[in-house]
Amino acid sequence: MSDPVNLDGLLMKCNGGKSPQRSSAECRNARIAVERMALQREKLELAQREAAFESNRERLRLQQEALQRQQEDSRKVDPYKLPLIPPPEAPQSAPPTTANN
Repeated sequence: MSDPVNLDGLLMKCNGGKSPQRSSAECRNARIAVERMALQREKLELAQREAAFESNRERLRLQQEALQRQQEDSRKVDPYKLPLIPPPEAPQSAPPTTANN
């Protein structure tokens, strides 16, 4: 039985116990159908939770990798971005003196 409304109505009549109209086979089949539907629903929910977990884990992994790359890039030294340092000037020597003596 795939119709949940009919199944629910049948189970209510079976659980009522007042009407002997329903055979025990119908009630047993209805209970089995309810159990199967519950198992299918649980499997579907479990698969959805696992898919959500995997997507969240992948998103977190990508965020952590991006952060790690950013930190590594900030630690690297790019020689083309270093400030220019002027060459040291030669020490001033005394001006040449002329010795005429």
